[in-house]
Amino acid sequence: MSITQETNGVIEGLIEALTDGELGFKVAAEDVSKATLKQFLLGLAAQRAQFARTLQSQVERLNDEFEDSDDTAGSAHRSWAQSGRGDLPDDPGLLGECEKSEESVLAVYRGALKGQSLGEARAMVADQFNKIRMARDQIAALRESKAPEV
Repeated sequence: MSITQETNGVIEGLIEALTDGELGFKVAAEDVSKATLKQFLLGLAAQRAQFARTLQSQVERLNDEFEDSDDTAGSAHRSWAQSGRGDLPDDPGLLGECEKSEESVLAVYRGALKGQSLGEARAMVADQFNKIRMARDQIAALRESKAPEV
């Protein structure tokens, strides 16, 4: 069974957002000194990579090819990780940038879930959306505490 071109495009957008998030969390982890915060950020990077692989597998399972494309939105989204470099390690500003990044990813997911093109992938995308929202909430709580402990 093959998925539609529209569904493929929506899933490609999700994969790009997840890949950008993975990279961003890895870069952010390089900028922190607290081991618990570093592990938390690396854990989120690993989760984003797993989500992208799961979506990729879904596309492949449905006999469609994923095209790795780079768009302006993806490039802009990736820049968040580089914008905070040079800040003091463990600065709440870094967590603020992580939170903004998660908001961007959630917006892509909301758009995907709002449409009717996900088909069989809808439940999986909804589950990923909920997990990303929980991660965003954790990041916000850490930022607000100004004492990032995980």
